[in-house]
Amino acid sequence: MSWLALTIGYAADLVFGDPRRLPHPVRGIGAAISALEKVLRRAVRWERLGGVILVVLIVGVVYLSTYLLLKAAGPFWPVRVAIESFLIFTALCTKGLADEPMRVLREVERGKLEEAKRLLSNLVSRETKDMGEREVLRACIETVAENTVDGIISPLFYLALGGAPGMMAFKAIDTLDSMVGYRTERYLKFGWAAARLDDLANLIPARLSVPLIALSALILRLRAAGALKVALRDGRKHESPNSGLPEAAFAGALGVKLGGPSVYFGARVEREFIGDDLEPLTVEKAREAIRLMRVCSALAMLLTLGVMVGKEVLG
Repeated sequence: MSWLALTIGYAADLVFGDPRRLPHPVRGIGAAISALEKVLRRAVRWERLGGVILVVLIVGVVYLSTYLLLKAAGPFWPVRVAIESFLIFTALCTKGLADEPMRVLREVERGKLEEAKRLLSNLVSRETKDMGEREVLRACIETVAENTVDGIISPLFYLALGGAPGMMAFKAIDTLDSMVGYRTERYLKFGWAAARLDDLANLIPARLSVPLIALSALILRLRAAGALKVALRDGRKHESPNSGLPEAAFAGALGVKLGGPSVYFGARVEREFIGDDLEPLTVEKAREAIRLMRVCSALAMLLTLGVMVGKEVLG
């Protein structure tokens, strides 16, 4: 019945998004990471070893607790489906990945650039205070592209591969990377294991994203060939081994140029440009990116559903 849980959980995400008042497993994982980091920094002398222990404990506990919870609910399939549906609902972010950038775009349209930058700062790790309108729009498209993998394709990939425990283990890895996987003085060694494991976990999903984005572009009558061309040409022009691929595919599909210099934690980072300047960066282009993400999400869900139904039929 995992296919039923996926259908319910995916539909719930499309309708409700990320309600702040509901208990959220990822917020619980984040609290556990913060608490354990403090303990390990005091107890373990070598920062890199402490980071490895953090990753092993968090990912292991999340996987095992999810597995045991579902095993306990096993004889009662409606309870199991309800639990799986809730976990899938909380692991996906299609609605949130549309709604939050749209709030930024509405402020840009109103001419309220400062408010747009304030809202954008909640979505990206780069500094937004000195951005112009073009940089705000570029950052919106880039965060939609990158999170299409992190927030949709990867969770669905690990759901198909390892069920809800595999999906939640990925969410633990993703949360670890977002909290400690920075190249700052504080986290360069301590966050090394989290960052490397996140790179490894997204390796296959990031590459699967390219044909999915190209097919989505074809459905929307955008530049499907451009998505493939730019992904192959510019996908490696990024400090991350994975993020450049969906960004390049989005850039090619939209006919815009992404990348370029950004400021992170007070330091200017010179990033290579991705894509071609075929069309101007506009609010409508950013909206096209959101539509592209939504179609890509639907395709990824249908592909995952097919895999899960096939697994159940074949036994």
